[in-house]
Amino acid sequence: MSLKTFILAELYKGGIAYGLEFVRRFHAAGIVSWEGVTHGSVYRALARLAEEGLVARYGAGKRLRNRKFYAITKRGRRAFEDTLSGELAEPRTYRNPLNIAVHCLRALPAPRAVALLELRRRRLADHEGLAAEVAREAGGGGRRSTYERLAAERILLKARAEIFFAASLAEYLRGSG
Repeated sequence: MSLKTFILAELYKGGIAYGLEFVRRFHAAGIVSWEGVTHGSVYRALARLAEEGLVARYGAGKRLRNRKFYAITKRGRRAFEDTLSGELAEPRTYRNPLNIAVHCLRALPAPRAVALLELRRRRLADHEGLAAEVAREAGGGGRRSTYERLAAERILLKARAEIFFAASLAEYLRGSG
């Protein structure tokens, strides 16, 4: 997920905000998967979001002359939901979006977040089945098959852990919603 998705998530759940506030929120979120965010990268992302019609920019009042506020548009809300749905629905072994999605899921109503987590759990179960099959088939001899088996087993363990996590988080959200 991108910085743009993070910004959309923050606006989705929090109304309006200004650029520097996103930098503070990003650092407070403590998302390890992303590198540090600079003021410039936030303002570039906000400019692209505004060009795409996903956020609207408003000037400040007299007291905050240079501060520009941003709010998410209807189109931005749909784009955020679609992006989050796509990220959660597609299991990957690299750049795993789950830790970022956990942060972003708080923006959605609990029933919508639970539905997305259930979709991810189902997709991961399919992924788990494929990894188990590859691990079984690679169980023969030879160096290459040993490497394939170990890689498949690693993916299998990761998929199982994510299935547990997604199911547990969905159960938590059901109880708190």
